[in-house]
Amino acid sequence: MYAILNERNICVMLSSTKDGYRNFVETNMDVLGKQYIDGEWVDAQSEPTQLDRIEEQLNALSAESVTVEKLEAAITEGVNEV
Repeated sequence: MYAILNERNICVMLSSTKDGYRNFVETNMDVLGKQYIDGEWVDAQSEPTQLDRIEEQLNALSAESVTVEKLEAAITEGVNEV
């Protein structure tokens, strides 16, 4: 069995043949999604997805809106501290 690796040495496919592939490692383990580093299989660090980035931006906006609401309430009520 061969682990077919992408440019980051992450196993993206398992194949019974290495024919036609440039980056591969012979293996007898289920290593799909793992990264091959210095002869060892490790859990790959995933890159943030588009959804992760959108959620991060929404959370930041949400945190800012809470601050704006507090400031507006403080101004309306004439409070000096927020």
